[in-house]
Amino acid sequence: MKMKRPSMIIFDYGFTLSLIYSYDTKRGFDALTPYIKTNPHGLTSSDLQTQYDSIYTTLYGQKRDNIEFDLIKILRCILDINGIRLSVPMTDAAFIFFEGAESADPMPGIADLLHFLDEVSIRTGVISNLVENGEVLKRHIDRMLPENNFEFVITSSDYIFRKPMPHLFRVAIELSKLPPDEIWFCGDNTMADIMGAHSVGMFPVWFDFEAECPYPRYMTDTPECECLHIKNWSELVNYLKELT
Repeated sequence: MKMKRPSMIIFDYGFTLSLIYSYDTKRGFDALTPYIKTNPHGLTSSDLQTQYDSIYTTLYGQKRDNIEFDLIKILRCILDINGIRLSVPMTDAAFIFFEGAESADPMPGIADLLHFLDEVSIRTGVISNLVENGEVLKRHIDRMLPENNFEFVITSSDYIFRKPMPHLFRVAIELSKLPPDEIWFCGDNTMADIMGAHSVGMFPVWFDFEAECPYPRYMTDTPECECLHIKNWSELVNYLKELT
């Protein structure tokens, strides 16, 4: 496979930029508890978690796989049904919830990779399938990887459609102002990330990571398209160094 160095590399979030250990909605509501101004029914974090899980199951039990929902709307539904008022705006509430619910660390080697990409002037961005919107995810990533220079962070809840549908990729192409064949897309999911990127003309990098993963992942088969298959981020650094 003979390749030219890309002008931009776009990353998935979960299990690509981050190694996720758990996602617990009760922890999310625990984190929101100090910001509750009124709670007329005296509901606990466990009560709110039960309602969240019921709504989530209803939504995702009835949706098509390629459609996304918005965490802010789910939270607003639960809070308004129960007359609960917060002392922070809903975008802040979604960020606080996300920070509380998710336990994760930067994927090993990702900070070094991002530093290398900055040094060689390869631009970067993020596309993720998440109920959290791009603004919330950007704040989360900025805390986790404070030296990142991502030009944009967009998620499926911003645009309704989930990867591998082409919509997020096409938005990213427009934001980049680059032809798709100058963009690489890195992700761990061979259908959503690899086949999705390939379908719009981006070059896919399959990050089939070696790190132990305690949190359930969408396990996928070997992709049915040409891609760069790597096990860790140092492999990508070494590969890029060989390109002109």
